[in-house]
Order: sequence, then C-alpha cells, then structure tokens
Amino acid sequence: MAELQKEAGNTAFKRQEHAEAVEQYTLAVESLGQIDAGSGKSGRLLAVCLTNRGVARLGQVSHIVISAGSCGS
Repeated sequence: MAELQKEAGNTAFKRQEHAEAVEQYTLAVESLGQIDAGSGKSGRLLAVCLTNRGVARLGQVSHIVISAGSCGS
C-alpha cells in the first residue's frame, strides 16, 4: 500500500501538484508507521517518503512565495 501511495505522490509531484503529493506521501508514512518500518526495505521506503514529502512542502512554499512576489507587479 505504501509503495502505491509513494508512486501516486511522485506522479502528483511531477505534475507540480504539491499539495496532493504531500497528502500521498503522508498516507504512505502513516501506513508504514503501522508496520515495523525501522529496518530493511520498509525503513528505506519510510526515509524516501519523508524526504519526498519535505521536498513537496518546499514546492508548496516556493509557489506561494513566487505568487506573492508577482502581486506587486
């Protein structure tokens, strides 16, 4: 399940739909939290999802900053 949510997040991120990407990565992280994600493949997947979610959040913030900057033009 988490792998599918990560892929959905990746797809949303590529379309620059950062809020949707954050949501999908969060769902993946939550589902991984329900299993032992401390090691092995699950641990790596958790690390990837957390990193990707952080990058997607930065994409949300940079979009807001760019939008706010164009208000004065």
